[in-house]
Amino acid sequence: MVAGTHSLLVIAGLDPGKSSTARVWNVALPAGTTTRLATLPTAVHDASGASIAGSTFVFGGGNASEVASVQRYHAGAATVAGRLPQPRSDTVATEIDGKAFVLGGYDGSSEPASVLETDDGTTFIPVARLAQTVRYAALAVLAGRIFLFGGEHHGTTVSTVQIVDPHPGDASITGQLPMPLTEATAVVLDDQILVIGGRSGGRILDAVQRFDPATGAFTIVGHLPYPVADAGATVVDGVAYVVGGETPAVTASVITLRHG
Repeated sequence: MVAGTHSLLVIAGLDPGKSSTARVWNVALPAGTTTRLATLPTAVHDASGASIAGSTFVFGGGNASEVASVQRYHAGAATVAGRLPQPRSDTVATEIDGKAFVLGGYDGSSEPASVLETDDGTTFIPVARLAQTVRYAALAVLAGRIFLFGGEHHGTTVSTVQIVDPHPGDASITGQLPMPLTEATAVVLDDQILVIGGRSGGRILDAVQRFDPATGAFTIVGHLPYPVADAGATVVDGVAYVVGGETPAVTASVITLRHG
């Protein structure tokens, strides 16, 4: 899921029958009117996405197995734009200064450490290496730095907070969550990083935690209407939206978060 102009683009994922989908949806905000826009060439789930140069790119994902394809949505059409250096699912991605970055994930046998940069969805350059390989992490960007929260490392849920500065390519572990956490999501709302939901110790959580990069402290600042894991989240027009996920069944609901 990525932010559009007064809208959300919800792309691919799992349908209620837990099958990979290729559908591209637009959710107009704040009304919530949903319109189907296109169909990707390949149905995937556990992919990541980012918008660069007016196009939205979907990086890798899973179906019967991990895939390397990079799919592009632009102006009502969906095409294959290129390929990642290797198959990857369970990744996260973001855009900074007109470039997309793909982090973490699983290639079918291992967890790649390389942080990939692209400005066209076709050519990928490794710009850093994660201090700890993870899949299913939560991602937030603040002041040009990428924060990764938790995830799974070799099948074990972890509590690490990682920070990546793509230029000059530094990556390190900067702190710890209060508990191991995977399949959470994160947003930056009014210059504050919020870590939302997720799964810990076999439980799906409803907590909204604020992270202070200066101190490394986490503070619970709210609760979702219901527990949710593996959701998408982004901010549009100063409002954070949490879309879909598991609770524990797959859901199509949209949760809104506002400052305060």
